[in-house]
Parts: sequence; C-alpha cells; structure tokens
Amino acid sequence: MVALKINESLNKGGFDVYPNPFKTEFTIQYNSLTDEKVTIILRAINGTVVDKRVVRVRAGNNNIPLRGSNELASGSYIVELKSATGKFIKQVVKK
Repeated sequence: MVALKINESLNKGGFDVYPNPFKTEFTIQYNSLTDEKVTIILRAINGTVVDKRVVRVRAGNNNIPLRGSNELASGSYIVELKSATGKFIKQVVKK
C-alpha cells in the first residue's frame, strides 16, 4: 500500500483503506475533524474515474463501505478522499 500526503492537516484526521488487497469491497476508515461532506473518487491506475460519490461524515471515526467493487477488473486503483481540510490519496489492489 502506498500513501501520499497531499495536505498535512489531514494527518490529524486520518484515512485508511481495508482490506488491501480486496476481493469484492473495501472500507474507508476516515477520522474527520468536523461534521462535513467528503468526496471519494476511485480511479483506475491510468486515471480514469470508475466511481465517485459524496458522503456525509461526522466528527470522529467513520467507516465508509465501498460496495460494488466486485465488477472491477483485477489490478491497482487509486482512492482519493477530498474534504474541507484537503485531500489524501491511497493505492488499493483488487485481487
């Protein structure tokens, strides 16, 4: 798993993806500093957007399941989470 910090302020919040690698679905664990809406973008490794959604989260720990991933081809994908404080990116692998 490769993580790239884009904005240090999210270091206080936190973002993780599990299981990684995944088979049919995965969960984003996000520690939000406030109640807010976040945008989650799933991209193929070539940059093509394969899923995009806006999710309302609460201050504190949030578990956001991403279902429907069983239709994705095996390979690497990029998960991008955008919030009011910045964005964070992680790579996930579909078995």
